[in-house]
Amino acid sequence: MKSRLMWIAALALALGLIAAGCGDDDGGDGETEGTGTNGAAASLTKAEFVEQGNEICRQGNEEVEQAGQALTQGDVAEFNAFVLGTLVPSIQRQINDIRALGIPEGDEKLINGILDDAEADLKRLEADPSLLQRQDSDLFADVDQRLDDYGLTDCVDDS
Repeated sequence: MKSRLMWIAALALALGLIAAGCGDDDGGDGETEGTGTNGAAASLTKAEFVEQGNEICRQGNEEVEQAGQALTQGDVAEFNAFVLGTLVPSIQRQINDIRALGIPEGDEKLINGILDDAEADLKRLEADPSLLQRQDSDLFADVDQRLDDYGLTDCVDDS
């Protein structure tokens, strides 16, 4: 029973991790290095950024949830393949998409810092997919809190 609960909790965490990056696949071209202007033609207002970011997160969460439904409970190899083949690339895409939105003027350092930290956490996950199954794991906790504080409430793990 405990194994089943841990598996369900790990899957729920995996679905919520999408929030760390907040995005969907719109063909991001790898422009992930924000330098203040973030490559966007014009920056959005904070309200526009939050609205669009939350929508991206909702779409990304749905995509990962659908992919995760095919997982066989308790199959660690399948879970690791899901993390590395679906979740990690999806989160990286989301990070790229958030950077491409057009970060509100004056918030570039804050948002790029959050996304840089999300990428660092993502590298930890890529190196050790079992982090999602550990009850004591705090992977993405700081990123989630900072996204929530900014208003990207659909971009955080609520589990």
